[in-house]
Amino acid sequence: MNIVDSINLRALGFVFKREDHLVDLRLKNLKKDTLLKVADGPLMNVAFDQSMKSIHPRIAVGHEEGQVSIHNLDHENKVKASYRIQSHRDCIFDLVWSHDGEHLYTACGDGTVGYHDVDSETSYISSERVQYFSATRSISMKSVTIHPTNPYIFATGSSGGNIFVWDTRILSKPDVSIKQAYSKETKRKGLNISYGARYINSSSIRSMIFQDSNTLISSCSESSHIKIWDMRRTYCNLRDLPKPMYILDAPPSISGFSCLALDSCLMLLYARAQDSTIQIYDVGTSKKMPVSELPAPSVPKLISFHIKIKLSPDGRHLVAGSSNGTLNLWNTKTRQPLIEPSENPQFEELAGVDWIQTRNQETLICGGSEDGDLCGWTESFAEDKKLIEDPPHLNIQFNQLQMKPKPKRPKTPTRAAQKSDDNDLIPASVDSPTLNLPNFVEDSSNHPVCKNSTPSSKPRTSNNWLANLRREITPKRSPSTASSNSAEKNKGKRSRRRLNSSPGVSLKEFMQRHCKVPQLDSANHPLNK
Repeated sequence: MNIVDSINLRALGFVFKREDHLVDLRLKNLKKDTLLKVADGPLMNVAFDQSMKSIHPRIAVGHEEGQVSIHNLDHENKVKASYRIQSHRDCIFDLVWSHDGEHLYTACGDGTVGYHDVDSETSYISSERVQYFSATRSISMKSVTIHPTNPYIFATGSSGGNIFVWDTRILSKPDVSIKQAYSKETKRKGLNISYGARYINSSSIRSMIFQDSNTLISSCSESSHIKIWDMRRTYCNLRDLPKPMYILDAPPSISGFSCLALDSCLMLLYARAQDSTIQIYDVGTSKKMPVSELPAPSVPKLISFHIKIKLSPDGRHLVAGSSNGTLNLWNTKTRQPLIEPSENPQFEELAGVDWIQTRNQETLICGGSEDGDLCGWTESFAEDKKLIEDPPHLNIQFNQLQMKPKPKRPKTPTRAAQKSDDNDLIPASVDSPTLNLPNFVEDSSNHPVCKNSTPSSKPRTSNNWLANLRREITPKRSPSTASSNSAEKNKGKRSRRRLNSSPGVSLKEFMQRHCKVPQLDSANHPLNK
């Protein structure tokens, strides 16, 4: 399940995100139990059916002798039914379930890939319902992965450094072939004569995973490079070595990787190195060097390429096997191991591991040991620790969602009951929350609103700084000057009012009254002379 589906389910109320510290507390005290004594030989791979079509989990196990077994668990995580067939003639190095839970893919050391048809209800498997895919010049098949969207396409990696992409509808040959993906080029030189190039195929592709529909990531046990291939490109009929889309490098101390795991966001790639450390790459930004590292909880005695790593369904924890038989567990957020190394290790290799979250929201981890025991780990608490459950709001029952009636407020006695007369008061036995409240209806002057609304004696100053500055700079006028100026102004106004109010006044009278026109003597005028 990717992060978008989990967010949608959580929004609808089907999934609740548990607290990190509570999950860590459960996983720190895992309870180990031997589910079944499968065989005398070692168990190479273990895989859960993540389709959840059946009510109880199903486990597929790959044996060293080439046998494939499927086990059904009950509600107590005990094996109730098992089916086992002889599928191959050599060791099974890898196996995966299909997305619909109806098919099982196995990669074997005899150079073939098994395509098993499994009944989704009864988990019945038969050797007659197996199809085999094989390619030329393939010594051993080491890894297998399925396409994220197309149910008919899967990819395999061989010990010769070849990558094959198959289509279940075509049995004759692989659909895409990337030959000599991890080969090295060397030149043999004689007496100043070059005899051509020679390629060395000494690498085994131990793990492969699809990032998306068109991108394939592969790792090798003898190479410190993780290569990312573009499936839209044609790598067939090439004279030179195939070139990947880009390459991820490892620190100098690492010479190979055994397993890969990709988170649900398709951004962080976890790669287990030979020194039992987990290197974290950011494939979303295509950074060549690892961005972080998960430390190894214990130093392995022997280097093994069969140890697998698996991410939890929510991507917050990572589990891995070990060469000394202990289970390794990390928190991907804090980058710290949750399980301390045991003082008395079993020294039995724990190669294949996988885990699943059951319908009851319980975590179940399964692994195959070297002595043939199918082991299981479930969440538990230590005896000296108190059982801590999730917060109450995460475990809401239906009866808690029902509305409960609120307690009724005591009634306030009526006015008639409060005062029988003007001098009679309420008895002391009456308990009312509104008894001693002030009566603002009768005395409105004590109301807070009325108090705030009363005008203050202090004049209110303007907040305009320019107006205040002009008021300070402008000189004050004397009362006499102010009165004379106002009189002159009012006089002009009154004259205009009289002019407008008396339309019968002639222009000559108006000019003589208001304008100073010089008087001319017409007798002494030059023209009259």
